Amino acid sequence: MVLPQLRGLGVDRLDALLLSHHDSDHDGAAAGVRAALPVARVLAGQPQSMSGATVCAQGQGWDWDGVRFDMLGPPPGWVADEDNARSCVMRVATARQALLLSGDAPARLEEALAAQAG
Repeated sequence: MVLPQLRGLGVDRLDALLLSHHDSDHDGAAAGVRAALPVARVLAGQPQSMSGATVCAQGQGWDWDGVRFDMLGPPPGWVADEDNARSCVMRVATARQALLLSGDAPARLEEALAAQAG
């Protein structure tokens, strides 16, 4: 389902692919996308599930075409007791709007991130 959408949009490469955590509804299409398109960088909550992936870590961030991407979590030292608790949490923001991508982060991860933010 993902690859036909990307092709329909004229996408012929990806600068980054974010896989929140290792559940088929979040990373099930990743191998097919990587086989069909060049992918410069893969970030994942569980990088061992995808060859060449880097773990999502709080503090990672970049700017792209006027959009800011900030990895908020998991925080350093976070102990995950199940797959959802390994979800990457990212804030995507422009000058006017922001969006939080939280994967399936459980309430305790959201609470830990909120406590850090003050």
